[in-house]
Amino acid sequence: MSDIKRNLEIMWNGRDSDDVDATLAAHDRILDMATAADVPMITGYLEREGNYCWLRELLMIQLLLLGGVDHLEKAFSMLQQNEQEGHSSAILTTEISGFVEHNADTYRPALTKIISDSQSPFHEEAEWLLEYCNQ
Repeated sequence: MSDIKRNLEIMWNGRDSDDVDATLAAHDRILDMATAADVPMITGYLEREGNYCWLRELLMIQLLLLGGVDHLEKAFSMLQQNEQEGHSSAILTTEISGFVEHNADTYRPALTKIISDSQSPFHEEAEWLLEYCNQ
């Protein structure tokens, strides 16, 4: 088992554990080790049935760091899922807005494309983030 997978398993099992420190330590190790080659594995954990809000927030940060704008709609989907479950997503909203604000030239075209797509379920999220591109 790879180090990334081992740490993803620690994070996954964090939903059944009170050991917050172990979950955060695993997240930090993944931050240090993960590369673009690990994106499919990380995405797999996000898409697994039974994922939980904190796992979604922490792993979305990983995906945004590794793939940025390519994972924007996945981040919006995770935000919506957290909201539907009654979670605030404070960590993820702070991270996403920071990424967008510091990389406005990269994110602006993607956000504008989402807003102009009449089929996109993420208009509200894209409009919210577009404000950070204009600061």
